[in-house]
Amino acid sequence: MCLMICLSSGSVSAQNAPRECPDHRAIEAIRAVKKPNTPRERMARAREVDKLLMQNPSCGSPDVVAELIKLLRDLNGGVRYWSAMALGDVGPTASAAIPALEEALNNEPKVPASQFPVTRGYLFALKRIREAAQRSPPAEPSQKDLSGPSRKGSEMERENEQKNTRPTK
Repeated sequence: MCLMICLSSGSVSAQNAPRECPDHRAIEAIRAVKKPNTPRERMARAREVDKLLMQNPSCGSPDVVAELIKLLRDLNGGVRYWSAMALGDVGPTASAAIPALEEALNNEPKVPASQFPVTRGYLFALKRIREAAQRSPPAEPSQKDLSGPSRKGSEMERENEQKNTRPTK
């Protein structure tokens, strides 16, 4: 219900924004962007999606990322810009969007700086996603990794190689 109130009022405040976001709220907000409205309304709704994801990165599920990737091909430059910004707010979950962002960056028409800076949105998103991916913890370690002291990858590889090549008794 908050989403509909927030979208209709034109703002998402920190007080109204949920701390945890079920996937459907972000998907509903993205569907609202796709509805036939004026270009200005569509851009404003895309901005609301960005605000929702900025305040609630947990809303950025792989399904949401996939829907935002589709919006990168929208004819409206404002929708493309705010979709890219929203991807940048999601964090490492948006890593799947990197190829689409790079393609969009390469395909974006070169326009004067006075026009909407869509390419800045792409660059911002790429930077934020890559930074978040570097900061995020690695995938859950296997039981082998938990049993011994922390080692560099090459040392562990050599040790595993030696274990695999030792003759069995």
